[in-house]
Amino acid sequence: MHHLPSHTNTLLKRLDRITALLGDDWRSADSALGLHLAVRLHQLRAVLDGPG
Repeated sequence: MHHLPSHTNTLLKRLDRITALLGDDWRSADSALGLHLAVRLHQLRAVLDGPG
């Protein structure tokens, strides 16, 4: 198990901000899959674009 280097209140505020941006259902299976794919595509694009 990994320890997050953030205070619990900071983490809770970040989760509240994510909910405000993505909506209440961001943790549902369909939304989570879409979010996961978007993050992976963003990471892959960064690799393909290279540094800079």
